[in-house]
Amino acid sequence: MNEIVCVSPPSSNGLGPVPVSVSVDRARIDSSLQFEYIDDPRVQRIEPEWSITSGHTPLTITGFNLDVIQEPRIRVKFNGKESVNVSNLW
Repeated sequence: MNEIVCVSPPSSNGLGPVPVSVSVDRARIDSSLQFEYIDDPRVQRIEPEWSITSGHTPLTITGFNLDVIQEPRIRVKFNGKESVNVSNLW
């Protein structure tokens, strides 16, 4: 194994850089590495605002910090039915 994958906790201090350390068994690795908390992505607009029932309509999502989303998904609910689709970033 060549990597450790962790999920970041919510920031307790708001936005900005924080130091990173790793503990494995009795070993602790401290370095000058930093992780930065940034603003959450915000959606401003979705175009078009409607589609035909068979779908397959390309949607354009406009907003801020959308480039930090690793696997964008669109969730649609209609008449008690829900559909989730993975989207592409361009």
